[in-house]
Amino acid sequence: MAVESRVTQEEIKKEPEKPIDREKTCPLLLRVFTTNNGRHHRMDEFSRGNVPSSELQIYTWMDATLKELTSLVKEVYPEARKKGTHFNFAIVFMDLKRPGYRVKEIGSTMSGRKGTDDSMTLQSQKFQIGDYLDIAITPPNRAPPPSGRSCYAAFDVLKLMIFVAQPPKCYDYSIYYHAWLKKLKLGMSRVTTLMGR
Repeated sequence: MAVESRVTQEEIKKEPEKPIDREKTCPLLLRVFTTNNGRHHRMDEFSRGNVPSSELQIYTWMDATLKELTSLVKEVYPEARKKGTHFNFAIVFMDLKRPGYRVKEIGSTMSGRKGTDDSMTLQSQKFQIGDYLDIAITPPNRAPPPSGRSCYAAFDVLKLMIFVAQPPKCYDYSIYYHAWLKKLKLGMSRVTTLMGR
């Protein structure tokens, strides 16, 4: 029998966020690095005290939402104001187990469109003072490149493998199999197109 697990963002939160009084709380300096090719910076660009040249410094609070940060970035980069521009956010942090930095994608927003990640805050994503924020900006005429959160091709393969191993008795196998296969091929063709192959 195939089992599919879905965990919502509300279930992940263990404790409610404490409201921040912006009148009494000193803002933090958020170091933001942007790209306009839809891909995040490579981790080696943050090595040996170096950082990418596209730095934007923002004074904000831990309860800043991704939508709020998107608006601040759009003030600086007019080309990012176009409707349909995609913003993919990631936290870049020091790896405590081995030398170097790691990246954790946290969410995405889009100009002119409401999204599920709009109200996500830095605090809810365990951002710590000293971490960097990396924003991959994709123009509206290009699809965002595959990422851990936006490309589900690998997840679809896993679900397909689970289904083939133990298909549920109530489904017509061929219909279910071909639906997932079609979705997988569509996802993979999008990936290869974006990679320029």
